Amino acid sequence: MENNHTNWSQSVTGVVINNGKVLLARHTYGAGKGLLIVPGGYVEYGELPQQALKREYLEETNTVIEPKNIIAVRFNAHDWYVAFRAEYISGEAVSDNDENSEVVWLAVEEALSREDVADLTKKLIRCALDDQSGLTPIPYYGSQKNGKGYLYGVSSFQQKSLLETTLNTRELGGYLAESGLYTRKGVLFRSDFIRNPNEHDITYLKENKITTIIDMRGADAAQTAPSPFAQMERFQYYHVPIEEGGSIPESVAAVPLSYLKIAQAANIYQVFRYIANAPEGVLFHCAAGKDRTGVVSAILLLLAGVSDKNIIDNYMLTKECNQKRFAALREKFPETDINIVIPCEDYMVQFLQLFREKYGSAEAYLQAIGITNKEIMQLKGKLLE
Repeated sequence: MENNHTNWSQSVTGVVINNGKVLLARHTYGAGKGLLIVPGGYVEYGELPQQALKREYLEETNTVIEPKNIIAVRFNAHDWYVAFRAEYISGEAVSDNDENSEVVWLAVEEALSREDVADLTKKLIRCALDDQSGLTPIPYYGSQKNGKGYLYGVSSFQQKSLLETTLNTRELGGYLAESGLYTRKGVLFRSDFIRNPNEHDITYLKENKITTIIDMRGADAAQTAPSPFAQMERFQYYHVPIEEGGSIPESVAAVPLSYLKIAQAANIYQVFRYIANAPEGVLFHCAAGKDRTGVVSAILLLLAGVSDKNIIDNYMLTKECNQKRFAALREKFPETDINIVIPCEDYMVQFLQLFREKYGSAEAYLQAIGITNKEIMQLKGKLLE
């Protein structure tokens, strides 16, 4: 859509591929008249490129999409044009009968071979297919003089633990929520067991005001290897034994259900209550920071309105962080099916499906386990900027 608020030097587009088909619109004007192209348009003054792309898709195709990675940039001395890979969310694709005369889902192979698909569109489709990383959004907290800024960059770095003495200490900050806000940085940390924190780690936690430690390991594990934070000055330590998730499921198929059982553990409510009422930041952990910690993290991010894709991405980082742990497990227990232990995207996909079928939403779940509305608001306050 073009009006007197249009910034003619900034434009966006996005490639939406769903179930092997790409969404295209037949253009009705300009150089692309009569051709099928990826929808997009000009950015309005005061609008971010991501917002512009979502608006353009809704106006032109009646679909709701979510911009993800940047896959291409075209620019000259006068203007720039950014292309995103975007995820289809909902809506029946319908033409606006103005800027386009039809909207179609085409098989990717067909789109790349048809003569009535614009050449630039074909190049962008190939970018979306060939580059599975692209430039990804990176949490960025620079000067707010011109409003919130967004930084996109390559993400081929190796994920590292935030602590020197653990493998899998990470935070829940920096994820975009459906409200347009980002999850708060430096407030909620997820981790594996911190057996012997060194001076650097203790100082790091104190300086970042992570002063509440919630230990979800089973009773036997906590007795065999007591947490050093239980007797440490400045830290408030809580042991909430979640026995579910403390052993390896019987099969790959049993993993998602085992995650639901963790969410239904008799005392899981204590974890969320301690987080809600903590005076400062919180670190919660189990043994490997994978299953029990992964379920709590998923529910918290779901409460914040973070997309399933980002919830799954957060879960899957454990696979990278725990490589040494998984290698040791293979060597020590060669008879164990390692696929049961190593995080798999489908485990979290199925858990989220089971969770929604049972509870509908994270808020309804928290209410069901006894968390008060006040505490739910406190959790949201810790989660979102």
